[in-house]
Amino acid sequence: MYWRCDYLGDRIHIYSDYRDYGYYVLMTEPYCEKCSYPGVTAEDCPWCEDVYGFDKIYAMGSYISSKTKRGREDLLSSHILGLKRYRNYKDPLGESIGLCIRHQWPKLLDMDVIVPVPKLESELKIDQEDSVRYNQAIELAYVIGSRTEIPVEQALNKLTPLSLRNMDRSQRRESVKGVYEVINGVDLGGLSIMLVDDVATSLSTSCECSQVLKNAGAEVVNVVVAGRDELVD
Repeated sequence: MYWRCDYLGDRIHIYSDYRDYGYYVLMTEPYCEKCSYPGVTAEDCPWCEDVYGFDKIYAMGSYISSKTKRGREDLLSSHILGLKRYRNYKDPLGESIGLCIRHQWPKLLDMDVIVPVPKLESELKIDQEDSVRYNQAIELAYVIGSRTEIPVEQALNKLTPLSLRNMDRSQRRESVKGVYEVINGVDLGGLSIMLVDDVATSLSTSCECSQVLKNAGAEVVNVVVAGRDELVD
């Protein structure tokens, strides 16, 4: 399928060679300048009291749960959810993130390398069309890289399986400790890194992966996601 994405300022028009899908609604103020949580300022953000590692999170828009009518009607949220079952959603999502980088976040064009958040083999998604196993973050990273001409390096390993469901914030922060490592031999000294994932929810993964990268010598780590989850906790 051929996807077309047109940047319109506050939204991105998504259509293919045979269908008009509608629009991704982009993040608008107010939102936290540190973690992009929607609807608040940085001073009032419920997530930023104990964040660490990353310098800033850039989110294309809000991710709204499919359990709600609003979420089911939101195209961006539907495509993020769709990426968990079909790899081809990487194209409109990655292309649109690339457009946001060029039009809204041009400083990110100076990043040295794109690093996707890793998964274990057992955690990979299975494409419902061709049964190929894949990591959504890696799929997005390579599309973003092709649109921004920033190289992609799979610099991180995930060491143990981890699910953060049904954990409170403190439990999530503790559970991610020691789960990620920089791959042996990868030199990140002094680099500015764009850490890519599909969604930022509790920020535990973003914090820990960013801190691991900085501990390995990275100077700046900015996180880029398709959606910032609106969940409060």
